[in-house]
Amino acid sequence: MTTDGCTRLKKGLTPDENFASNKRERSEIDSSAPMGYGATRSLERVAAAMGELEAAPIVFEAARDIPQGGVLLALPALMAVGLLRHSAELYTRYPTASMA
Repeated sequence: MTTDGCTRLKKGLTPDENFASNKRERSEIDSSAPMGYGATRSLERVAAAMGELEAAPIVFEAARDIPQGGVLLALPALMAVGLLRHSAELYTRYPTASMA
């Protein structure tokens, strides 16, 4: 059964792969996650915690609305004019703290 781009399963809603979600749908899915708000993909997270996976893979999903997402459109222009040219000077590695 499909409801507003989500499939209702026994444990709640999961996003459809062929449908872009909106903020309300993502919030509903996150808040009903078995491991807590925003902790979806529970099996992958548990497997990574138990050493069965090196890390849970990163998953990007289609979305219709991303709050403040338009700022990402500026990144290519900022990179072209040297956004990170001084980053090596500004963000150097801090020395290791000694144990007293």
